[in-house]
Amino acid sequence: MVFDIIPDIHGQFDKLTHALRALGYQERKGAWRHANPTRM
Repeated sequence: MVFDIIPDIHGQFDKLTHALRALGYQERKGAWRHANPTRM
């Protein structure tokens, strides 16, 4: 299992979404999910 650690973003939602997309996550059904099910 692989864990992606993102520190406290202090209300920087745009930076958070950018980081998630850069890591390969996609927003689906209101949640951010990675195509690889072993990645969290």
